[in-house]
Amino acid sequence: MPSNNKRKSAFSRMLARLGRNRTGFPVRRVLTKKEKLEKVKREIRVCQMSQANVITKTPFERYVKELVRENKTDGMSTQGAKEALMEAAQIFVTELFEDAELVREHAKRETVMPQDIRLVRTLWAKFQERHRLV
Repeated sequence: MPSNNKRKSAFSRMLARLGRNRTGFPVRRVLTKKEKLEKVKREIRVCQMSQANVITKTPFERYVKELVRENKTDGMSTQGAKEALMEAAQIFVTELFEDAELVREHAKRETVMPQDIRLVRTLWAKFQERHRLV
């Protein structure tokens, strides 16, 4: 009898090494906090390396058209002007989140929160006030 139990445990150990349960189906391993953080950082690096737009083109163009209608101006009619505005908006959002990420890291948190973004905007405003050219 004891040898039968040993065989089962050896079989179970072999399945565990293969990442499968007794039925042979894969077992989803729970990631540790460190592994989750590494995965998120890897995804961020992939996003940073990509040349894809942060803001999708169609909704942004709709928003620009709405702003033009509200202000009753004839501006932003050319495609080049829309692309330049979109580029500037993407740079602004990217820099905002990069700085918010630094604030999050300083606060020793894992998630960027609205208060981080508010703090960054406040700091930017203070910096512009102090360094305004006359």
